[in-house]
Amino acid sequence: MEAGGRALPKPIKREASPGFDAGTDSAISKRQCDEASGIVHPQIQFPWQTCRDLDDVERLKIKEKAVRQARKNCLRISRLLKGTMEQLKQRQDAKYSVMMGENIIKQWCNDYGEYYSEYLMLLETLTNIRKDKLCKSKNKLEILVGVEGPTGAGKSSFLGCLLGIPELFPAGQEAASTAVVGKVSWNYSSNCHDKFRATIVFRKKAEVENDLVSLLLEINRSAALEDSDFGEEDDSIEGLIAAKIESKERIDYELPKVKAVWGLDKHGVVELAQQHSDERTYSEIVASILETNPDALQYLDAGEEMVSSGTAIELANIIKPFLDSTSQSNGDGNRWSTWPLVKEVQIYAKADILKSGITLVDLPGCGDAVASRSDIAQKFARRLDVRMVVSPIIRMADEKQAQTLMQNGFEQAQMRISGKLDGNGFAVVGSKIDDLKVDTYINDCMDLRDDVELRKSQTRLHALIKKQADLKSKQSLLKETSKKAKSAERGAAKQLASTLRKPAFSHKLKELEAKRDKTAMDSDEADKALEQNENRLERATQEILYLKHFIHHRAISTRNRRVMSNIRTSLARNLEDKDDRKKPVQSQGELDFFLPIFPVSTRAFWELEDSQKAMDGFPTPKFTGVPAVKQWLHRATMSKREKHLDESLDGYQSLITMMRTYSQPTGHDGEFTFTRQDVEHALAATHETFEHRLGQTLAAASYRIDKLNPLKKKDKAMKRFIAEAETIVSKWGKKFPDDADNDAKITWNTYGANISRKGTAWTTKGNPPIRYSWMENLASPVVESISKDWDAQMNKELPKLKSLMMAYFSLTWTQYLDQLHEVLRSKVPSLGHRFSIIRPNLDRSQRATETKILGTLNDLSQKTSNVVFDAVNYLNQEMRSTFQAALTITGKKSFANRKHLILSKVQNDVQPMCKEMIKRLEDGLAERKAVVPDQLRKIAGEAIAGVQRQLSFLVNNLVENSRHDLEMRAKKSEVQKTIRDMIAKWENDWTEKGNLGSHILDEDLSIPDMIPKPDFEYSDVEEDEEEQLEEDTMSVDEDEIDDISVEDDDPNDKDFICGR
Repeated sequence: MEAGGRALPKPIKREASPGFDAGTDSAISKRQCDEASGIVHPQIQFPWQTCRDLDDVERLKIKEKAVRQARKNCLRISRLLKGTMEQLKQRQDAKYSVMMGENIIKQWCNDYGEYYSEYLMLLETLTNIRKDKLCKSKNKLEILVGVEGPTGAGKSSFLGCLLGIPELFPAGQEAASTAVVGKVSWNYSSNCHDKFRATIVFRKKAEVENDLVSLLLEINRSAALEDSDFGEEDDSIEGLIAAKIESKERIDYELPKVKAVWGLDKHGVVELAQQHSDERTYSEIVASILETNPDALQYLDAGEEMVSSGTAIELANIIKPFLDSTSQSNGDGNRWSTWPLVKEVQIYAKADILKSGITLVDLPGCGDAVASRSDIAQKFARRLDVRMVVSPIIRMADEKQAQTLMQNGFEQAQMRISGKLDGNGFAVVGSKIDDLKVDTYINDCMDLRDDVELRKSQTRLHALIKKQADLKSKQSLLKETSKKAKSAERGAAKQLASTLRKPAFSHKLKELEAKRDKTAMDSDEADKALEQNENRLERATQEILYLKHFIHHRAISTRNRRVMSNIRTSLARNLEDKDDRKKPVQSQGELDFFLPIFPVSTRAFWELEDSQKAMDGFPTPKFTGVPAVKQWLHRATMSKREKHLDESLDGYQSLITMMRTYSQPTGHDGEFTFTRQDVEHALAATHETFEHRLGQTLAAASYRIDKLNPLKKKDKAMKRFIAEAETIVSKWGKKFPDDADNDAKITWNTYGANISRKGTAWTTKGNPPIRYSWMENLASPVVESISKDWDAQMNKELPKLKSLMMAYFSLTWTQYLDQLHEVLRSKVPSLGHRFSIIRPNLDRSQRATETKILGTLNDLSQKTSNVVFDAVNYLNQEMRSTFQAALTITGKKSFANRKHLILSKVQNDVQPMCKEMIKRLEDGLAERKAVVPDQLRKIAGEAIAGVQRQLSFLVNNLVENSRHDLEMRAKKSEVQKTIRDMIAKWENDWTEKGNLGSHILDEDLSIPDMIPKPDFEYSDVEEDEEEQLEEDTMSVDEDEIDDISVEDDDPNDKDFICGR
């Protein structure tokens, strides 16, 4: 019988749950079971099932603890079952295998291995290749966190701080240090020699060969263009120039790769291209090129390379040639670079930040001098769950540079549509915050010049430095005085001892004793004075250190706040509702999004980690900003992490239920008079009816999805597009089309390059590099207009529908289980009570359905966010013929004529283009919504299948095929008893409350606002000195303040070294 498209298990007794091959059935009389033989398990509610109303962090900690406990307990059961399977394999007795429930054990192990591969990672016999493949199969549990930004921003160094492993990623000084995508994930290997591992994945050989063939073809095409006969003053050459530009850019795109790997410059490639003839094909020429570098050819043939090491430094040295853009030596001693051959480098390491499933991705620099590397970063960015853009804070201080962090208006709107502007999907890291001339900045910054506390600290620092110098001079004198006093004391004591041995001089004893006592007193006073001076010097040194930290921190934090404020204001201006332009720009706090910005000093972080002297302004790691970023990453990925935990816990719950059913003792109180076929036949109609009903229930509840309308403002979007399209196209004639304040005109060559690319996104190789994206520019009015509503509807409201769907589902689910129970009591009475035993587990299985529903809604949210690219693709198709026509325009005024043609196209067709673009959005949205009902029906079917499987386990366990074989029954009873004990231990662990341990999200790791001031205690004498010091401080004039430097200390002066 078919039920909802799924074949029900064949009615064969004592076989495995659905999915395993069945054996033959024999209708054997079974013993009856009465209700006294059942072991009723009370319905237990575990903390991870009841923590819904707790705060996010507490809930996460409870679930993480539950998963850790489940892993340990599941591993114990798996080891027991593995031993049982080994025994079955050795006996090769079919009857014994059936009796022991071999197929049920296989089902459990299969589920455990499919959904919880972590336990396999603990097996020493499992190869690293197998472990990595298991990891790849779990990519849905991977959380990709990308670090991108301009070349030289310090991305790799920043990643090293997050990992706590500074050596892992290369940090180049002359060339871009990151040339390919580098990913680092948790290392499951427990082998000490594989503590750090990497898999270098190379590009396909055919792909590289095609690139080389294309380059040779383009070289010859370029030569043909150069031979074209046009006069230099003839305006008709403009079309030819455009073709030459396009050809040159294609060549320039590929040449750096050829130069890096095979050492061929343009002249060498041209010579090879000229060898093409009927006798020698391009493929043969390419083969000859590949053969010039046997090492490179070997990599391409292998496809991937796996390396490992016990130390990070050793692994870093191994993989550096595959990550680094600088050249390395091959086996023959020749210098070459491998980056053009590498697709990605997957690194595996044991770093705390990776334990939760985070994979950190080091992307090539955006705006890299080599265009192909910059393209990699832009293409990969859309796959990320979290994006972090790193830029030196000194660059971010420039408003135009700050604006480039968020790309253009289309990029910003698309990020909002995809839900990345919720404070958890995107962040900016301002690197190198220690790079500041503090004295100069204080004098130039009005806020700091007027800061009374800061100026007072500067003057006090000046006075303390003078005091310190005096105390150091005095210290030398006091040491000499103490030395002389001790010498005098020893001399007096020696003279007195000598006199005591000579009675003739006894009359001098009193005089000598007085001298001894005086010299001892002088020595004590000298020691006391020395100690007091040492204490004063130490306190002065400590306060100087504090004041330097204070002054640097005040200057650095002020600069940071100003930069952060400028960036957020710029973002607010870019993302404000364009329909309400007369409104004043809102502050960050008034907007419905938040941009996290983290000032960071990796240099200060590592100096503290390496127990070196703390840099001024960074007395503890918290001041470096690195701990704050780590904490934010945990919070930003918490939602996806909890989703993964829910999926894992639902699966573990299914596994424990399966083993509870298997481990129940078979009824010995009566005869069972049913077979598996009887049970399946009795329940088939109920399963089929409720699979349809539950599917319809969920599908019907999804009507609320159709009511979500992220295109509420489509009419306004159309009006805005119609109003702005002409202006946008006109701006394509500007060098900086996204900068309203810059009227610099675009060069004819660059304009032609944009036309040749049909308006798709690309980046120039100038300084600065400029990113052009005409089609995205044109789509921006529509995308920006709908982004706010889209975010509200599809990212915020959509997930809330889960509760409504579950309410409908739970009601029907209860009816389903009630109906099953009623049918069993009516048609298979001896099984009715057993069903009541597993009923609580079946009730709890709804939680897995809830998790799947939420996952479906989240997937819908993500897939619909890509609809905006449908609109861009349409515009690209619509404008393609116009761009092609523009390229044919040559002669005088061809530049103006091309612009006129493109502008006329938009002017004439703006309304139909707008309507079609909106239609593409509507169709794409409807198309992605349309698949949801079927997905929900599938979820309902999976829920029904889960019940069928549990009933199958129950029947298999009750119906004994070898009731008279006491040895078999005893062995199975032993296994069942052990598993029941394990389950009891597992459930006891899960029931435990508290003992959650500390979590990074519990701490306050933000950069402190103030440097903690030490508690300086002064003696009465020092109090007087303090008053004099205060007077000296107040007496320092303004000119003297300006001359104070807090940066010119002698680095070799050990008195300044900070003890932490």
